[in-house]
Amino acid sequence: MDIKGILLAVLAGILAVAWFEIRLIDRASGVEVARRAIPTIVTSSFKVEFPGLAKGSSYLIDFYADVNGNGLYDSPPADDAWRLEVAALAKDTTLAFAYNSSFTDIGWPTAQATGSTEAASGAVPGTTPAPTSTSVSGPGAVAVDGAIGSGEYRHSLTEPTTGIQIYWQNDAEKLFIGLVSPGTGWVAIGFDPEQGMKGANIVIAAVVKEKLVIEDQYGTSPMSHSRDGSQDILAAAGKESGGKTTIEFAIPLESPDPADTVLGPGTTHRVMVAYQESSDDLNAKHTKRALTTLTLD
Repeated sequence: MDIKGILLAVLAGILAVAWFEIRLIDRASGVEVARRAIPTIVTSSFKVEFPGLAKGSSYLIDFYADVNGNGLYDSPPADDAWRLEVAALAKDTTLAFAYNSSFTDIGWPTAQATGSTEAASGAVPGTTPAPTSTSVSGPGAVAVDGAIGSGEYRHSLTEPTTGIQIYWQNDAEKLFIGLVSPGTGWVAIGFDPEQGMKGANIVIAAVVKEKLVIEDQYGTSPMSHSRDGSQDILAAAGKESGGKTTIEFAIPLESPDPADTVLGPGTTHRVMVAYQESSDDLNAKHTKRALTTLTLD
């Protein structure tokens, strides 16, 4: 199976928009296979890339500009929206798009149906919407909704160096994590680092303009990390309030990605937590970082 890609080059015309989103849909199945977002368009041209597609498949490209600034998709003319088509992808393809008023009501869904979280070229790093926020709930009272209630998780601790509160609970297949950071920037947790960040299975997230962005990442060296090729986050949600950031997410105990840590029931794991006091840029250096351990049920 050949690996192909689509590159959408937006040439001009969409300026000073508070939010721009684009998604790729497999025409045969109707399934969303990728989604990207740019929180603020600051240049007259930018590119959005969708790599790793199947030769011969056909795709719809839906995208919109949040013209009325309410943070949601509204049918034209409230927001500007378009649809492009790619039939029987045969090679790496670049589509050039210039602003026009031939709008299409694309019926944008509010929840992402894919784990793809790669940011668009020209966007603030790590600013892609999160996976579906409330479709997965945990055992007992756990719900992935961005709010952690008293007694919601079976286990919790406050890491003293960073001040990050960690909540966790698992069943036979999924691990549910809640993090409360003492800052308004990103917050992250990494499982089983070998040295520094190297080898860690990292989940990092931030709340940007009331929208959660989250990535499954991997520690590539003791001092660096990057987006994992397989995004294995089952559900996520987050909120900012009172100068703190709360995120919740669910991940499989054993994902199909060999780069992810196997999190078996009853096992104990070395865990790295970190946060950024004010920056939502997922590449910004941490404000504080520390190590602790978690034991699963």
